[in-house]
Amino acid sequence: MSTFFQPKSDFIIPFLCVTLFWSLSFFPRIFSCFVSSEMKLLYFLSIPVVLGVLATFGVISLGRFVFSRRKGHSPTRATRVGTALFFSVLLLSPLTLALHSYLPHTLPSGSELRKFDSVLWKDKYSTDWGDGISMREQMLQDVVDNILPGQPKEGIEDLLGPSLETSYFSSMDKDLIYHLGPGRDGFFNIDSEWLLIWLNKEGKFDHYLIAND
Repeated sequence: MSTFFQPKSDFIIPFLCVTLFWSLSFFPRIFSCFVSSEMKLLYFLSIPVVLGVLATFGVISLGRFVFSRRKGHSPTRATRVGTALFFSVLLLSPLTLALHSYLPHTLPSGSELRKFDSVLWKDKYSTDWGDGISMREQMLQDVVDNILPGQPKEGIEDLLGPSLETSYFSSMDKDLIYHLGPGRDGFFNIDSEWLLIWLNKEGKFDHYLIAND
């Protein structure tokens, strides 16, 4: 393809631009403390718009590129750039989706603000919030990283209190469930956030899921 793109910058620059656009989707995973809910929402709302524009421009440019080559003409720079954008989107979009599927999901923002304290976790006000985040939510990182691994069911309930009896997520075959507080990282946080826990065959912690009702 490099023989079709002279100068090579007509291919490299569009490729780098698409790479930069998709790389922004990883910022909430890496820099969750510095990325607000509004910023994330605006970015993800922009994805279909940007992809739609690039796809339209790319398809038109690709058609003009093929037509020019068949006629033996040299494609214009706009045609070369548009074609490069088309192939960049075609290549990088599924790659980005695959990476998001492969990488572990990060916890909601603010989950690292407190170390786990069993007394505070069990406090009847631990799921209340003042600034949009509860005490339990602030301890979540420490809980899933350092408290749950290796714990049997009895140990988990000793530290976190008894699992709730609730109809929420009844279709999911979880073993333990805890209410954390208000939903986070959304534009309108009207849901509640829950910690769902599964045990292995030995009755010890296996994995967890943070869910919103």
